Parts: sequence; C-alpha cells; structure tokens
Amino acid sequence: MKNFLVYLILSALVNLSYCQNHDINWMFGGTNFIPGEKDGILLNFDESKRKILQQEIEIAIDQQNGTISDADGKLLFYSNGCKVIGADHEMIEGGDSLNYGEWYSYINDCQYGYTGPQNMIILPDPGNANGYYILHKKFQPTPEDVSLAGIREYLYSYVAMSLNEGKGKVIYKNKLLFKRFGKLMGSFNAAVKHENNKDWWIIAIGNYSNTYFKFLLNKDGISVYDSTSIGEKLLDPNISSGGQSKFSPDGRKYALFSVISGLLLFDFDRSTGALAFVKKFKILHTLSFTGLEFSANGRFLYISVIDTLYQLDLSEPNLDDGLRVVGVWDKSSNPFETTFCLMQRGPDCRIYISSPSSTNTIHVINNPDGLGDACDFRQHGLDLNDRSTGTLSMPNFPNYRLDTGPVCDPSIATSTSPLFQAVQPVMVWPNPAHDVIHLDLPQDKSKGIYQIYDITGRLVVSAFVSDIDTGIDVSNLGRGIYVVRYIDNDGGAFSGKVLLE
Repeated sequence: MKNFLVYLILSALVNLSYCQNHDINWMFGGTNFIPGEKDGILLNFDESKRKILQQEIEIAIDQQNGTISDADGKLLFYSNGCKVIGADHEMIEGGDSLNYGEWYSYINDCQYGYTGPQNMIILPDPGNANGYYILHKKFQPTPEDVSLAGIREYLYSYVAMSLNEGKGKVIYKNKLLFKRFGKLMGSFNAAVKHENNKDWWIIAIGNYSNTYFKFLLNKDGISVYDSTSIGEKLLDPNISSGGQSKFSPDGRKYALFSVISGLLLFDFDRSTGALAFVKKFKILHTLSFTGLEFSANGRFLYISVIDTLYQLDLSEPNLDDGLRVVGVWDKSSNPFETTFCLMQRGPDCRIYISSPSSTNTIHVINNPDGLGDACDFRQHGLDLNDRSTGTLSMPNFPNYRLDTGPVCDPSIATSTSPLFQAVQPVMVWPNPAHDVIHLDLPQDKSKGIYQIYDITGRLVVSAFVSDIDTGIDVSNLGRGIYVVRYIDNDGGAFSGKVLLE
C-alpha cells in the first residue's frame, strides 16, 4: 500500500509539472531574405526529450517572436508581430496586420517581422481556457522623419482557439490598452502570475523616465492597474535594441538591463504589484545588444553583453561580490558572428542564448544553478542543422508553471547532435528511501555520471562513478521528491524519481 501511495505521489508530480506546458514549443524563422523560402525551426521539449523539427513556414521571424502551446504542450500558434500563424503553418482567420500603421509599411509591409525583440508576449486568458491575449507594442514614426520611430501605444489582440474547428481565430486585434504622450521603452515586456495563481501582472516602462506602468489581466480582461516612479531614470537612447526584463521564477524579483542605465534589480510583491528598488549594477560596455535570465532556483541572474556573459549570485550578502564573468565570446561565425544576446530559460532548466545576427547555432548554459564555471556554459551548444535563427529572435515566455509545479524538468534529454536521444526510464529503489538509493541499470551501464535534482530543478548532487552497484548516498539530502538522472559513458540517459523520507 505504501509503494502504491508513492506511485500516486510521483504520478501527480509528473502530471503537475506538465499541466502548464505553454512553452514546450519554440518557433524560429530563418531570415534568408529569399522570398518564398522561409525555412523554420521548431524546437520542441515534449516527451522528455529535446527535438529539432525542420518546418516550412510562411513568415520570417526576425525580431519579435511569440509562440504558444496549450496546457498539454500542443502547438497552437505563433507570431512575428505582424501575422498570427496556426499550428498548420497557415495564417489563422483574422491573423493579419498586427501593429498595422506607418511603421508597418516602412519596414516593407513587415516582410521580415515587426521591430523589437521583446515587444510581444502571449498570455492565457484567466477566464477562458481556450483564449489567449497577445500584448504588443506599436512603433509610431515622428512627423519629421519616418525612420525615427518611437513607441507610444501598448496594444492587445485576442485569439479564440475554440473557433474554426480548433484552428483558432483572432476575434479582435490592435486594441488600445495604454497610450503615453512620451515614449514607452521598446522591448522589456515581462509578465508574472498574481499571488492568486489566476491573474497576471504585466509591466511596461516609460522611456527617459523611472516610471513603471503596471497592468492586470484577470477573467474580466486587461486594464491599467497603476504606475510608480522608482529608482533612477532610464536614459539609454538605444535601450530597446536588444535588452530584456525578467521576473525571477518565484516572481519575487524583477530585473532589467541596458548598457547605459545598467542592471536594475527590484523586489516585487505578487499580491499588490508593488516594486521596491534593491540595487543598480554598472556593467561597463559600449555595445547595446543585451539579455538576461534567472536560473531555475532563482539564485543566479545571467547578463549578456555581446561578447561577455556574466553571472550574478543573488545569495551574496554584498551583491557586488556576486558578479563574475562566466563566458567570453570565442570570435567565431556561423555563418555570421555568434555573439551573445537574448536569453530564455527552457522547460529543461537550461538557458538558451541567441545572437544578434543570423546563426546556425544557439549558446546554452547547461547547469544555470551552478556557481561560476559549474554553470557549464557551452558556446554553440545547440546546433540547428544548418538552419539560421532569425536576427535577435527568441521566444518570450513567463513562468507559466509558477505555483502549479516545478519551474522546469532537468531530466529532459539533451545532446550535441541535432537529433536527440530520449531519456530511458529507470527504477530507483528503495522508494521511499532514507540513506542510500540504487538504480536498476543494464549491466553494461555501470560507468558514467549521476545527477540528482530537487523539485525546483536545482542540481544538488553530481558525481562520476565507476560502479553504480555500490549505491548512491542521499543521507545529506532533505525530505522531498527528487529526480535522479544517470548518463553513461556512451551518452545514454536514464531518469527516475524518488521520495526521500
């Protein structure tokens, strides 16, 4: 009976961790500038393995990138900020002309997608399981010079997936949510779940100001909640050309980075939406393309600036002591310069880093919860099999799983090959366990490395072994459910779960 209860607990954990899989699919659209030949890449994390699926798509995804799946991980639609494309790679009904206006026409009728890499985010409707909001920022040219555009309008569009036999329909688009006489900052479009685990907070920032506008999405729709002026003014004229803002996985911290204004760190109250300024970090650099992302356990914040990757340890009593360099660009090109830019944490707990030029590879931080070099940063860690990613393209996902399960699943298989091997299940015994656990592996798989992750995705044990039959000491771990992953010398991967009492 006890083992049966353990099985139910572990099964519930598995189901829980996969009940908000809106970020399982990532669409990339190559910008090869050949009309009618826009090859795409679908990066898929479903079924406990990471897969690269080549796609023939009808749009280029150069900067803005929004991809959304349903709660079970089925691809629903994606957008480049101009069109909304369904899972069949055809434009869904009403999915044309997002952000339509003078700037839309100025950028060749949006031939390669809309401007601003983090200017769009897609959120599920708290009041309708089949509805999705697309929040997007619109550029407006100045009367003097159309090329000198700024953002004054924050818009939203709505997709009803219950229509057209499940293919979806944009039932309204380009609705004005907020307009500011002065400019809004481009990019820096971040969202986090409300404390009630139903609604969403969204933040937009005034350019050349220190004003943060907060919006609340609930079952009744989306509206302006309030605004607050806090910290230093953001003064970077190029602040929207590649920077990012992010909430921590637990939603308690909010961070943004630009080269001139620096890294700004805030505490955030998910119940009231209140921001509290914590610290400013000046990271000296002259190039504007930047990105940032939190590790799954929230301890580390990673910052990229073209040729340098930083790690900030937020557990340091003196935060200035926690900033270190963990990567320097290797000067390679594939086919263009593979420098560092936008970041996004994946469902597999790894952090993926795009380049500001079209490249055939993506950089990967394999163990973001590791201190310093233990983060295992690999340049060109993900080979896209000769399909270039779009310039500055990276899907923009919040933590959809907040309060519903683990942030991510570190047992998802990975490989340096474009084709990925599935993780094989393995029995962990005894289960529940106290001091020592064993893995039922094939006899020829006794040499390799084992890793143990806690429920937050944090790596807590990692060791090489020559004989796994001796068992794994877990006496120093606390009570709870853990993922045990074993990788043999041939690259085979095995994974199981265990309850420690």
